[in-house]
Amino acid sequence: MKQSVVFFVAGIIIVLMFVGVSGCSESSPASVIHNNENRVIPANVRVSMIELTTFTETLRLLGVTGADADLTYSAEVAGRLEYLAVDYGDTVQRGQVLARVDYEMLTAQAEQALAAHDLAKKTFERLETLRQDELVTQQHLDEARTALVQAEAQLRQARSRLRQSEIRSTINGVVSGRYARVGEYIMPGSPLLRVIDYSEIIITAQAPETRIAHIRPGLDVCVFINALDETFPGKVDVVLPNADPESRTFTIRVRTPNESGRILVGMATRLTINLKEHVDVIVIPQDVVVELPEGQFVFVAEDTIAKRRQVESGPSERHSVVIKSGLNPGDMLITEGHRDLIDGQSVQIMNR
Repeated sequence: MKQSVVFFVAGIIIVLMFVGVSGCSESSPASVIHNNENRVIPANVRVSMIELTTFTETLRLLGVTGADADLTYSAEVAGRLEYLAVDYGDTVQRGQVLARVDYEMLTAQAEQALAAHDLAKKTFERLETLRQDELVTQQHLDEARTALVQAEAQLRQARSRLRQSEIRSTINGVVSGRYARVGEYIMPGSPLLRVIDYSEIIITAQAPETRIAHIRPGLDVCVFINALDETFPGKVDVVLPNADPESRTFTIRVRTPNESGRILVGMATRLTINLKEHVDVIVIPQDVVVELPEGQFVFVAEDTIAKRRQVESGPSERHSVVIKSGLNPGDMLITEGHRDLIDGQSVQIMNR
């Protein structure tokens, strides 16, 4: 019986010792947390001083090159294709004869009309002299005048048909298409040749309606040709006034010189249009702006304290954005380490 009492008392003592130890272990973390709160470690950040600068607002578009003039020459008269002066890839000059259709016959008809006109003119002049001497009647003179008018009309028609039978180039360019061969019988309207003038390139692109108000003829454009891996200067030539009903975009035309002939028709391009230049503005990296439901914010360092500032942003370009309000020249903008900051937190500037 005494032995049981001894064991019971010993058990009570062990339980009390365990409770005491547990109580010590619970109080220890609390003291550690308390000590950590008293020793707040500053966040490492990097800063950049705000300065006024110049910001160029640009627009980037995709486009396709085209020729300044792309003409298809067709026959105006029916007949045999007697002469074809050029072939694929040939260079032609303005005014050069490209082809002739039934030229010999129409030349003969023009010569015949000219002879008939000369005869009618001489007859009228002779009868007019005789009429002054009253040797012919007025009726004979009127008939001669009518014959002369008819001869003049027939001569004009013959010469017009002769001109139409000869196809001349109206531009300088290169033959890019041939649709007939010598000896074929050609009908009016039948295509014969295609000539492209690409000494100056026209690039067409689609601009969004939100930016179209800022695009005007004469604006400078950087034209990057993907296939050539080279940039060429250009200017906005025209902005077409009608929007595409489906995409709600407007077509713009950009003109760029091509004296070397390296830019070919149908090449893909990337256009950079300088829309507007903003002078003496604050420009910051776009990734330092924190987007929250209540607005846009950045952090600035005031001595060793991070302060949150609400800002109003303006136009952006790639990785930069204009700040309209919320920052001032001389502010120390936190550019690194800002994502996890809270307002009023201590910071350590690493690039001071």
